[in-house]
Amino acid sequence: MSSPEMDELQLYEAIRKNIEKRYEFRTQFFGNLVSFIIFVFLVWFIWLGPSMYAFRTYWFAALITGGWAIGVFTHFINWVFFEMRESAIRREMDRYGLRPVLPQIEAEKAKRENTQRERLVRLTEDGELEEVNEEDISAEKRRSRA
Repeated sequence: MSSPEMDELQLYEAIRKNIEKRYEFRTQFFGNLVSFIIFVFLVWFIWLGPSMYAFRTYWFAALITGGWAIGVFTHFINWVFFEMRESAIRREMDRYGLRPVLPQIEAEKAKRENTQRERLVRLTEDGELEEVNEEDISAEKRRSRA
């Protein structure tokens, strides 16, 4: 593998890691939120009933609910600040005229693919590889059909 391809791979991995990190924050928060809502619904509205008597009697359930609510809120705050930081970084990069490098890499890759043609080879009778032009192959196909 040549160094430009390695650089592309490293850049791709860095971008992928960054995107996965952002989505991981989101999925963790929403997973935590959904679990919390299901827990609250099951414990307070089905098992205990939505009365004030349940809140006074089952203080351990209220303690668990409150602690988990604080955890969900903290998770939310972490997610919001992470998104704000990423947005600020993107704004500053735009302000200084820095653009993502990935489209340039794709353009260079396409250019490289256009300049490098495939080499066509065939095996000769004595076992050596011989380079063949596309015109020779098409002429041979026409002769074999006739």
